[in-house]
Amino acid sequence: MKSIQPPRWSELAATTGVTPHAGSWKMFYFARIFGAFLLDKRGDFFNPKIKDPYRIDFNGQLEQVQDTVNKRSAEESKLAEKYKHSPMTVWNDVAVRLIDGYQLAPATGARVMSVLQAAINDAFVVCWYFKYLYDIARPVHLDDSLHTVIQTPTHPTYPSGHATVAGCAQTIINYFFPLERERVNEIATDSANSRLYAGVHFPVDNEEGLRLGRQIAQRIVETIAIEKDAIGVDIHEPLLRDPEARSPLAPPANTVNVDAREMPNPSIFDQEGHEETE
Repeated sequence: MKSIQPPRWSELAATTGVTPHAGSWKMFYFARIFGAFLLDKRGDFFNPKIKDPYRIDFNGQLEQVQDTVNKRSAEESKLAEKYKHSPMTVWNDVAVRLIDGYQLAPATGARVMSVLQAAINDAFVVCWYFKYLYDIARPVHLDDSLHTVIQTPTHPTYPSGHATVAGCAQTIINYFFPLERERVNEIATDSANSRLYAGVHFPVDNEEGLRLGRQIAQRIVETIAIEKDAIGVDIHEPLLRDPEARSPLAPPANTVNVDAREMPNPSIFDQEGHEETE
């Protein structure tokens, strides 16, 4: 495909960007060499990849957004509303439910949360580096008649922060809790797709965001998987439960007609006054 000039957020958005220098912030599992050229904790080179936006047809992407918005179902609108706030609240709640449901020892639970939070921080930093490096405009900047479910975030679109965090958190949580993989993967997909349903992201933002987050988290998993304590015992091991036991992420057993994709503790997403962040 020939090079295509992508639409510039800085030229089309009449607003000041949110945390434009977050891409330079400190990371926990990586040291920066330059830009997105990183070293992991083992000293190995790491250069996460996403598609070159000059090879993406954003006019075609816009058509997909327009088609999605025009045909948006009630369920898709519900998902757009449900996931509209900061993605950290989604994944914190998932992790807390699993830690409590598996009855982890306090130190183990704290370790799971610390790895997840550090990984999400690093995913955000790399995501924000690419956002302001590529400076891609949002769908509404190309079609101001687009009916969005939520307020369009005030920073470049590519890649999606929600999707990057979803891909990262999904990979970390699946490492620790492999029996919850199906439900966790569903939450990650819904979180990423919700941004398309809302009309605030192109499909490629979400696809490449998931890809980016998974790359970052996989390198972190490879790092923590070899960590040992003072007597040589692995610190991080997959945590198991009776496969016949009810998942901590499952809907309440006595609830009738529960939406199969209902997020844990949906009250998190019903609060007013939150800034749209991704």
